[in-house]
Amino acid sequence: MRSSAVLSVAALVERVRYRIIDHFMAFHAIEPEEAVDYLPTSPLYRREFDALLARGLVRQAGYRRYWVDLAACQADVERRRRRAVPIVVATAIASAVALTFLYRG
Repeated sequence: MRSSAVLSVAALVERVRYRIIDHFMAFHAIEPEEAVDYLPTSPLYRREFDALLARGLVRQAGYRRYWVDLAACQADVERRRRRAVPIVVATAIASAVALTFLYRG
């Protein structure tokens, strides 16, 4: 039960992150000259927006005007993928070994 709650929270945070980035993409704010206004609507959005700013995925171009750095976003996706692949592979191998022992037993 606890792990499903953790997964639900992680999914919510991921959804908020994508909604924030989608806001800028909808206005084609992908360069400093195309920056748009943004004000987070809730504490969760504020926390995730601040995290995006800290990681350089969203950049400030003026007072409350921001834009998405596509190169930084792509690098972040690649970094996450590199971390996730070994975990997925190890889980698949462990599952296959466990199922093999259960099948014989």
